[in-house]
Amino acid sequence: DDDDFETHYDLGIAYKEMGLLEESIQEFRIAQGERKRFMECTAMIGACLIELGRTDDAISHYQAALEVDGAAEEEYLTIKFELALTYEGQGDIEKALALFREIQTADPNYRDVEAIRHVMQAEPAEPEMIASAAPGMVDIGTGAMSTHEFCNLNNLVASNRITPTNGFTHLC
Repeated sequence: DDDDFETHYDLGIAYKEMGLLEESIQEFRIAQGERKRFMECTAMIGACLIELGRTDDAISHYQAALEVDGAAEEEYLTIKFELALTYEGQGDIEKALALFREIQTADPNYRDVEAIRHVMQAEPAEPEMIASAAPGMVDIGTGAMSTHEFCNLNNLVASNRITPTNGFTHLC
């Protein structure tokens, strides 16, 4: 019943927080039996696989989930976003950018995907470029933004496992 799936999901979260990643994966696999949690559990399993250093397994897992019919568009976007971040983490910028573009086309406001895509495409800023921007602004090569906006974006990018672009982190 639904309570059993909920219990397994909660156990998966608890195990993940304790660093018991294999046990967490087992619990999320059981919780996937509840249709409404399938994609959420898929994302959690992928995150555990990445933490275990099994990035190729995470990629295969995300790709398989994208083949499942019947999920909401938001759920597919979540998996595509996680897959894009995984590709980026492996250094496969081309595949990551292609997925970010797909996400941006489907939902331009999804998790600041446009800003992440711009940061990934930007060349590292030269110190004189940063200095030449207006006071309180940062020129990242794709347009200027306030230092506060930049730091928020930089923190967002870092929190999503994307490698921060060299030359920017010293501002935050």
